Amino acid sequence: MVPVYTDNPQIDVYLNTAALPRAFLVYRSQIVADHAAAWQAIHAPEFDPAQVVILEQGEPLVADPNDGKPRVSFTRYELNEVKLAVATPANALLVLSDVYYPGWQATVDGAPAELLRADYAFRAVPVPPGEHIVRMEFAPWPWRVGLTISIVTWLGLIVWGLASLCGRRFNCLIGRTFTTGHFQRRQNQLHRDVKDRII
Repeated sequence: MVPVYTDNPQIDVYLNTAALPRAFLVYRSQIVADHAAAWQAIHAPEFDPAQVVILEQGEPLVADPNDGKPRVSFTRYELNEVKLAVATPANALLVLSDVYYPGWQATVDGAPAELLRADYAFRAVPVPPGEHIVRMEFAPWPWRVGLTISIVTWLGLIVWGLASLCGRRFNCLIGRTFTTGHFQRRQNQLHRDVKDRII
């Protein structure tokens, strides 16, 4: 810990030089039974989050990067979407130190991938060897259902509006045609009556 602000005797601000990056690769996992066990595991004295990730499901991972040079970089970071470029010499778990929440979905190179709860509160995605694009998107099913209902509702309103507009125009056209024809026939009849009287 390195002090970075000490001007106020009531406030001390330190820089944690041992903090892990926001996203990193881990080559070993430990599977625990449930959420409570994950909490205990991350508080164990021997736990090192840079070397092992605690998972509540999935397959155990024990891989050797063989002195390779893994790389992780963000290419997109937004509220509901995260995209990362990843390079790894061996099977790995990409750990993102953002909160895990149901509704997050992951893809690796566009293919659906498993998104796991990692270290009690964070997210992890299994990544095979090579260079990949990992994308995480928040799209819970209630949101998708709501979006579908909204789209269908708007389409229905548009169709109803167009039908009502066309219906009114059609009725007006019929009314004008009927009125014009009726008036013309009445006028012709009057002309004939006047003509007969004159003759």
